Amino acid sequence: MTMEDFSQNVTQRQYSFNGGNIHDILDIYTQLDELSPDILHFWTGISHQQIINIMDETPSLQEYSNGKTMLGIYLSKLRSVETNRRLASIFVMPRQTLQLKIQQPRHCLENDFLPRHLRFDHITRDEIIARNRILPNNIFGTPDQTRAIIILDRTYLFVQKSSNCLFQTMSYNKSLHKFSNLINPFMIVCGDGYIVEVIGPYDAKERKKEIKILDNHTDDMEDAAVRWFLETDDVMVLDRGFRDALSYAV
Repeated sequence: MTMEDFSQNVTQRQYSFNGGNIHDILDIYTQLDELSPDILHFWTGISHQQIINIMDETPSLQEYSNGKTMLGIYLSKLRSVETNRRLASIFVMPRQTLQLKIQQPRHCLENDFLPRHLRFDHITRDEIIARNRILPNNIFGTPDQTRAIIILDRTYLFVQKSSNCLFQTMSYNKSLHKFSNLINPFMIVCGDGYIVEVIGPYDAKERKKEIKILDNHTDDMEDAAVRWFLETDDVMVLDRGFRDALSYAV
């Protein structure tokens, strides 16, 4: 290969992303059913069958003629974490239109899809018992009594550095080995890791976070879902970080 051929090859590669490629990207959200599984997963993070399942379990989203398109755009927002301005330029639509197409499926999913897969209303006590594992059963259970066992703990999620000074200060964690921007969702899970409920998120900088988490719910603790869901002698597993907050949980 001569230097001239090499230069032409490099030039072609540099300008290979053209208007046709933009058109292909737009087709992703108007012809989801015709996409290959790899491309669909690259943009949305899920498969064709999972999109069908989401649509089937979200009746309010089916009322829109372009419901799949809006769902694809919303999922691409979650997948890419790009700014709305950049996504609007990629999808060749006004930013306000893009924001509307992101907000609508989010509200639909929150109203229809989320209650089917999260919170105490979507699962029974017997189903939680069925998800117990041998080790928790041996430690917290008894041979003649089957107990529902749930595990409560906070975890960390990394977030990008925010341009909002207050949020940047609240989310920056200086504790050992972290030194990153984090948020703390509070997880309630079964013995096998199945997620029952998520509370929060809370800022990662706050000290005595466990007390704050439970203290925020003290006013309605008597009517809390976990109160009527669990029965006497059922088990809530907490780490030692909650030792000063036990009075809120009892």
